[in-house]
Amino acid sequence: MPIDRNMTRDELILRIAEQADRKRQNATTGKIEASMDEPDRDVLLRALEDGIREFEDCRSWAYRDVIAELDIVADGDGPLNIDGDPCRYLLPAHFTAIPSGEPCWSLDDNTGGEMSIRHISIIKRSRFLCPTEIGTPRMIGGQYSADVAPGLQQSGGIEVQVWPKPDDDYTVCFSTRIGHSGFVEGNERGKWPAVHDLTIVAFAVRRLFLSDRAAGAPAKRDAEAEVARRLEISTKRDDDDHRPDEATGLPVSVAHRVPRLRVLDNTTGTYLYDPASS
Repeated sequence: MPIDRNMTRDELILRIAEQADRKRQNATTGKIEASMDEPDRDVLLRALEDGIREFEDCRSWAYRDVIAELDIVADGDGPLNIDGDPCRYLLPAHFTAIPSGEPCWSLDDNTGGEMSIRHISIIKRSRFLCPTEIGTPRMIGGQYSADVAPGLQQSGGIEVQVWPKPDDDYTVCFSTRIGHSGFVEGNERGKWPAVHDLTIVAFAVRRLFLSDRAAGAPAKRDAEAEVARRLEISTKRDDDDHRPDEATGLPVSVAHRVPRLRVLDNTTGTYLYDPASS
């Protein structure tokens, strides 16, 4: 059975090194490997990181859209609560967009209901005008907050607010986006579909050639052409594999449009990522 396997960081680096002529032959094995002595190592790693960011920023990629589940804690003492407020939460740094889509809430997986998205100023106004109202979450909104940090190892991020004050512990569900991908270890695999591996390599080589090749050099033109070629492949696959077929005229639910992704364990605040869901 075919396996759509992402390349590791080291595999991506090797392909960048081959195209950028920063490779060497291992004297023992005879195999080609990336030159990881300084300054080549630093140059290759930065080219990969910049290539990933340029690739992920060049389009609103459907694979980065996810449905997040956030536990709402009535007493305000959850790891994501801001200032002990049961209506305010800071999403983990992996998420970079305010709530969107068709949000809803559930209670113990037995009952549930819809919520409406409102500008966060409207939610704040409702809280000021009706400070004692409690019940099921009916409105949700978000904003980027630069300096809130409720116990997480991050400062700033997407602040989510709900209204009214919850009368129980709920789970709310909404659409958001995953932020930039990155690597720590050489054997880590990309967080994108495997079809984008060689596109990211092309972006990284182009980035490296901005400073590594003279203006007008054929290698620069070839690198630019390869980015355009690979980007066309990635764009088509992103549309075909991760966006709904609206041409049928049938309603498409949020659950169909984007994969389901659990945000956290509300006891520990641990971010839970399930690769099988993306």
